[in-house]
Order: sequence, then C-alpha cells, then structure tokens
Amino acid sequence: MTDDLFGDVMKQPEGEEWREHWKGMPEFKQLDAEPWKSVVVHFEDEKAMLDFAKMMDQKITFKTPSIWYPKVDRVAAIDKIWTDKV
Repeated sequence: MTDDLFGDVMKQPEGEEWREHWKGMPEFKQLDAEPWKSVVVHFEDEKAMLDFAKMMDQKITFKTPSIWYPKVDRVAAIDKIWTDKV
C-alpha cells in the first residue's frame, strides 16, 4: 500500500548507487540515549510525589512520563537543521 501512496519515494535504491548521493556528506553518529536501567516508582499520594520531586531536584507533574537521575538537560533537535554551510 505504501508504494501506491508514495511511489518510488519510499523504495530503497538497489546496490551502492546511494553512495554517490552521500559523497562528501559529514559523518553522523547517533549517541546511545537509552537509560542504563529504568525503575517504576509508585506514590501513595500527591505529597509523596512532590516530596520525591523536591528530593530529586526535578519538576514532576501529573503529566510527567519519566525523569532522568541525575538530571539531564536535553535539547530538542526536531526543529534543527544540520548543515556545513554558514
């Protein structure tokens, strides 16, 4: 079905032809952003959650899906474009 919607756009080139298009491009290495270990923490009530947040020195709300310890300052890259031209 994908081929019907996007035609050849979604098809991978056969062989090594793609290398010519990527010639001279800067190398990109994705750093491992996965946690070493994750633990689910349950709170008896809101006060317990707020006490834990204070102890961890991090903001935790009802919408917070996870936190890092120690705190990690992450920069969103979804709205960034990398280029070698200034």
